[in-house]
Parts: sequence; C-alpha cells; structure tokens
Amino acid sequence: MATQTQLIETSRGPARATAHLPADEPGPFLVVALHGAGTDTARTPLPELCDALAERGIVAVRFDQPYRVAGRKAPDPAHLVDRALVEAAPQLKAFAPEGAALGLVGRSSGARVACRTAGELGAVAVACLGFPYQPPARKGGPLPADRGPELALAARRCPVLVVQGSRDQFGMPPEIAGVRLIVEPAAGHTPTLAMAEHAAGWLSGVAREHKVGRAAFQQP
Repeated sequence: MATQTQLIETSRGPARATAHLPADEPGPFLVVALHGAGTDTARTPLPELCDALAERGIVAVRFDQPYRVAGRKAPDPAHLVDRALVEAAPQLKAFAPEGAALGLVGRSSGARVACRTAGELGAVAVACLGFPYQPPARKGGPLPADRGPELALAARRCPVLVVQGSRDQFGMPPEIAGVRLIVEPAAGHTPTLAMAEHAAGWLSGVAREHKVGRAAFQQP
C-alpha cells in the first residue's frame, strides 16, 4: 500500500488529493473521502478508513477543499464546496482504473457534500459518518429545517449508509427510504474508528457487487 498527494486546481483555488493505493492491482472502484467543516482529511478516522479500503483492494482518495488548503477554517458556501468537488472529480478518478465506479464517504458537513453531489458525479454509493441532521437553533430563534431532504436526494440516486453516534448532538435521522442507519453506542458527533470500519465494510460490499455486475455485463 502506498500514498500519493497532489494539488488540483479548481475555481476556488488549489484543492489537495491524497490517494491511498492498494499494493496489488485495484478493482474497478474508487472511494473519495470528504472532511467536515473546520477540519481536514488528515483527521482521524478518514486516513484509517482509506487505509482499510486500500487493504481491501480499493483506491481511496482523501479530498481537501480549497479553503482548507488555503488555511481557512470557515468553510465556503455550500454551492462552492460542491462545485470544487465536481471540478476536481476527473483528476480524482484518474487515480483509479478507467471506468471505475465511484463511492463517496464524508464526515459531518462532508457527508452533506457527498449527498448533494452524488447524482451529478454518478456515485453508486454514499456513506455518511455523523450526518449533521438537525442544525441547532440560533439563540432566541426557531429550530431550522432538518437536512433530511439531502439524504433523501442521495438515496434516490444510490444506496446510502449513515453511521450515527447515539449521542450525536445533531440528532438521529429518521427512517428514510433507501437509507441504511447504523447507530454506534455512546459515540457523539465525532466519528470513531469503529464507525469508520462500518463504512469501510459497507463500501467494500458495494465494490464486490459492482465487480460481479461488471463481469456479468461483459460476458457474451
């Protein structure tokens, strides 16, 4: 297993891609990992998750948004972080075999980015670590609308996994068609290594299904 890092130019400035590459020839599957607001993909458990995928023969690429590469903690507006990922996607896909299927995994706000862009990117799976379902109310203000529609949007495009801590301060997503929910006991909003392992195992299962489907399609 090896890692490669490169900068990718976007309309918001350079982003950073860190690819975790399997030791042997990878299968036709790529996972892109997305960070939360105010952090980056070097924060546990995203490197460990990508290592686990690479050990399973899957190319996994950590994507750091331009605002983080520039040293800013405050995230760009949602439409700009989405655009940066979409613009970088062709270069991210170049790390994997040609025609590889795409899976997305994100922590916190990165999970929202994954859900919002899944359709445009043609993702076949989205995994969310600590989905920020219910934003807190501002002091003295009403409770904002929840983010369930983002999960439902992704689930209309592909299977979605949410791994949520039982003590997550952003609450617990309700049952949504096409969304599988795993609750990690005693965990909060910060994803744990156990939560990352759930996501790695699920994404590996999607990858195996994809290989079977591709092989069957190619038979005369």
